[in-house]
Amino acid sequence: MAYVFLRTKANLFWHRVFLKSYAKKDCNGMTLSQFQYISLMKNLKKMVAELLEELEVGYVINEEKSSFEFDLQAEYVKVSMCLVFHEANRMLYNLSYLASCLPRESMTDVLYKINEIHYMAFNQAHMYLSVDDCRLMAQAMINVPEDGLSLDVFANFLLATCNLLNDNYNDLMKVAYERKVESKMIYTKLNADDDGQDMCVN
Repeated sequence: MAYVFLRTKANLFWHRVFLKSYAKKDCNGMTLSQFQYISLMKNLKKMVAELLEELEVGYVINEEKSSFEFDLQAEYVKVSMCLVFHEANRMLYNLSYLASCLPRESMTDVLYKINEIHYMAFNQAHMYLSVDDCRLMAQAMINVPEDGLSLDVFANFLLATCNLLNDNYNDLMKVAYERKVESKMIYTKLNADDDGQDMCVN
């Protein structure tokens, strides 16, 4: 009995097949050919480090989270990125976010706007708001082939979230803070009316 590797777009998994052969067992129960196959696959951590250095992007490695952390400056915003690598299924996850948090009272309106943005156009990445602090975030993922990613593909993968946040920043901020300004104006007007009533009564 041996294992054959099958690749899909979403994952890398093992498919058990029966072979009429007597493969020599080695390397903690794996067949020797299987161990050699894994060795040929490019290490994700090393690959990401090399690509980021080629793009001249400074980074910090978070060993606990298996991630690279860095910032990219776009036209309107600075985007913080957490690039998580998962060696077992050959996946890279791009979690990007903005430093500032949005007013919680405008959360519903912003989510409607995000939904409208995604409805109007297809994007490699998608946006959402964090539940804890109402922070604007974007996420993308990519399945990495055994021979790794080219520089162009990797750069586009990073820019997918960065451009999505940058290109829609002004429209989303308008939605987020217009409601806050309107609420403040209504509150101020109500207070002024109350003061006026008191003066009339006196």
